[in-house]
Amino acid sequence: MHVAIPDWSILRLVMPEIWLIIAMCVVLLVPFVRRRDIALPTAVTIIGVFAALFASAQTLVGLEGASILGGMLVIDPFSQVFKFLLAVFTILVVIQWLIAGRERTSELDVPDMMCLILGAAAGMALMASASNLLMIFIAVETASLPSYALAGFRKRHGLSSEGSLKYVIFGSAASAIMLYGMSLIYVSAGSLALSDVAATAVTGISPLMAVGLMGLLGGIAFKLSAVPMHFWCPDVFEGAPTEVTTFLSVASKGAAVCLLVRVLHSFQATGATFAGIMVAVGILGAVTATWGNLVALHQTKIKRLLAYSSIAHAGYMIMATSVILGVRGADGPLSVD
Repeated sequence: MHVAIPDWSILRLVMPEIWLIIAMCVVLLVPFVRRRDIALPTAVTIIGVFAALFASAQTLVGLEGASILGGMLVIDPFSQVFKFLLAVFTILVVIQWLIAGRERTSELDVPDMMCLILGAAAGMALMASASNLLMIFIAVETASLPSYALAGFRKRHGLSSEGSLKYVIFGSAASAIMLYGMSLIYVSAGSLALSDVAATAVTGISPLMAVGLMGLLGGIAFKLSAVPMHFWCPDVFEGAPTEVTTFLSVASKGAAVCLLVRVLHSFQATGATFAGIMVAVGILGAVTATWGNLVALHQTKIKRLLAYSSIAHAGYMIMATSVILGVRGADGPLSVD
């Protein structure tokens, strides 16, 4: 079997993810050089994220959209702008940790924390470009697994351990549902590519594919903390360190919105009208926003209040996604015009 090695024209399009992974590896090697140093792993993290930031900005110049690695990833202005914003926000989270959370973190744990943040950011960057069911699963898991550990990073704090455990259990169940849904979609469409799945759906969505799409959207709803996949969110936000709560509430949901847009746009790009899917997504957003706002009224702890506020904002973003793609169709937010 001949294995094609990507050339520079392809590698440059995924340099943001590559820089994040390189930074992860370097951060893990830092303790072998200076064991109790805080400055070195932090500096490596910031430099790596800055490199990813500049790489995403460079690929935006003259970029009209390209499908690479056998259609596994789509690199277009939509994904690259998100990666740019993700890099900026990750740097701000690290700065927030330096200002407010450094004193509560052991020197020996700093490389681990920086590595987990970089790993989660790499997964979120992949979520924005994934155009294949297998890559979607890999990207979601790459973003989720470090997030589980970050949520329980305060190892001697009871609420942190409780929230992390709930996050792991709920995330595992959501991943299983999503993977099962993807298997049903593959059986129906005979392909893992979103474009092929959408092309098959044009001729009619079979009951098997309908169940599969529900499973796929359930996995995305978990990352969005959309109702009824939101139960992990308040406990995780309450127990996690403040900088981790900040990271999960913004970056994770932003990546999930990008993934939702990518999936829905693949259907609309066929030129067919999938009003049922758009209406279902819109209803999901409306229920999420309503529930998040109503339950927030009864909260007495600020972190749980912010968690339900985050759930409500996720509902607004879901509704906006369904409306924009439903109205503009194939000329939605992924177009270059």
